Amino acid sequence: MTLSHIPWPSIGGLHNLVARCDAYETYHEEEGLPPYVRPRLTYRGKIKLHGNNAAVQVDGDEFLAQSRTDVLVPGSDLKQFGVWVHANSDYFREVGRISGRHTILCGEWCGQGIQKGMAIQQTGRKVFCVFAIQYGNGDEPLIEVDPARIRGVLPPHPDIFVLPWAGPEIVIDYADRDQMTFGVEAVNKMVTDADGRDPWVFETFGVEGRGEGYVFYPVTAEALTGPVPMEPLMDMVFKAKGQAHKVKEQKSPAQIDPEVVESIEDFVSMFVTEARLEQGVSESGGEVDMPLISGFLRWMADDVQKESGPELRAADLEWKQVSKAVTKTARDWYITKARG
Repeated sequence: MTLSHIPWPSIGGLHNLVARCDAYETYHEEEGLPPYVRPRLTYRGKIKLHGNNAAVQVDGDEFLAQSRTDVLVPGSDLKQFGVWVHANSDYFREVGRISGRHTILCGEWCGQGIQKGMAIQQTGRKVFCVFAIQYGNGDEPLIEVDPARIRGVLPPHPDIFVLPWAGPEIVIDYADRDQMTFGVEAVNKMVTDADGRDPWVFETFGVEGRGEGYVFYPVTAEALTGPVPMEPLMDMVFKAKGQAHKVKEQKSPAQIDPEVVESIEDFVSMFVTEARLEQGVSESGGEVDMPLISGFLRWMADDVQKESGPELRAADLEWKQVSKAVTKTARDWYITKARG
């Protein structure tokens, strides 16, 4: 087969999942379906490293490197990730032989010279940290999130790490707001602690410094014993970031309800943050350069729109009412950066 780009799904905050449950409940009521049963899930976290989302696809002797948005080829790389993958072609073909099927190693390309400000950038090296494996594509891809099972597919390599589970199990009962409050408190404590010191980077490399946050995965019995269908599991994954890397201004890393803005200006201030703008640069070429501005603005609009649904509904706003202000703020910031 000929491999092509397969993106990693976008992950939102906990309040986005609560809003999704609300929408499912309303849909069931309006369509006369049996009542929607809100899930009660046990979560485990993996540290969120501040780098670039990247992946390696392998199928037999074929392989390719990709960013979140593109296949990486000579002249269009991601901080040398594509060069590094091709320099390790024998290793990735060996992964293909071990797996025996279409395999996507999903991870973060991070370390020295890739981003800035976090502990991982102080390690003096670049590393590929795998947090999941996707098997297949099409209608029924599977995903593996258990670290021990991921390690079973990956031979040892000095620059490849498998992110372990971090912290305790946390239960989130989407039908019980009081219980959810306890779960949210546990999530926020983990994120706040990591904002002071990244526990994985410290344990692995002995480097002190801040961590970006966590991604929390539901750990059903099935997910702990083998790959599971991708869509239902990824539908209930959420992220929570520390103060320095929040792409949205909010009171705490994880929240049950969206914050209510009073105006379009407040909406823009909430979502067009320095962290999101910097992420937009990283995701749309890696540098501030006027020929790249259209891709940057497109990424910003798409990213804000897909994450802001609960906030728009809470403020009785529609995307078309805020989109021009979002784009103008992002454009002005980019032009100012480009002019130095």
